[in-house]
Amino acid sequence: MDLSEKSKKEIASLFFKNCCLETNSTAYLICDALYSAPSDQRQLIEKILQMRKNLNVIRVTICELQSKNIIRSTNSRLELTDIGNWYYVAKKIGVSISSLCLLSQAYVIQKSLENSGNTGYFAVVHFADIVKYSHSPVKLIRNLREVGLIYRHHKNTIRIFPEKMKILERYDAELTSLNRWVVELKSKIDDIKDHDPVARENFIRNLECYAKLHKSVTVQ
Repeated sequence: MDLSEKSKKEIASLFFKNCCLETNSTAYLICDALYSAPSDQRQLIEKILQMRKNLNVIRVTICELQSKNIIRSTNSRLELTDIGNWYYVAKKIGVSISSLCLLSQAYVIQKSLENSGNTGYFAVVHFADIVKYSHSPVKLIRNLREVGLIYRHHKNTIRIFPEKMKILERYDAELTSLNRWVVELKSKIDDIKDHDPVARENFIRNLECYAKLHKSVTVQ
C-alpha cells in the first residue's frame, strides 16, 4: 500500500510525534477559544484578543498551529481540525495523544456493550499492533491508570470506571471520530497483513522512520 505524504504525516503526528499543548500557552488558549467558539467570528476574535498576548505572538502561533494541521481557516473562519480537537481533549483529560487513541477505542466499545445491557471492557490486543514499534501498550495503559480513568478488567482487558464514562461523554464526538480514524488505520494495516506480511511490517517501520524526521515539540 502506498500512503500519501499527508496520510503519513497525520499518522506520524498521532502515534510517533510527541506534540502537545502546554497549559496556559498561547497555543492552548487559542485552541481553548476555538473549541468553545461562538458562532459570531467577531466574538471569537475578541475572545482571542482578551488573552492579552502580544499580537505578533498570536499571529505567529496561529500560523504554527495551521502548519501542524491543528487549526485551519475555512471561508476566512478559524476552526480546530479533527487532530486539533484530539490534541485539545488529550490535554483536558491529562493524557498523551497516543493514550487517547487507546482510550477512544475502549470508550466506544464499552459504550456499545453497555448500551446493549452487557458489561463493557476492551481487549488491548486490538490496539497493540498499531503502536508496537512506537509505544508500549503497557505504558499507555499506565498513563490512563495514573489519571484514574481505567482499571484492568482481566489480564488483557481494560475497563473505564463508570463514573469516568459519564465525564468522557462530554467528549463523545471527539472520541468517536478518533476511534473511527484508528479503526480505519488498523484496517489498512490488516489489509497488508492478509496479502503480504513483509509489506505490513515495512509499512509500520516506514511510518516510524518518517516520524523521526520531525523533532518532538511542545507548542508554546
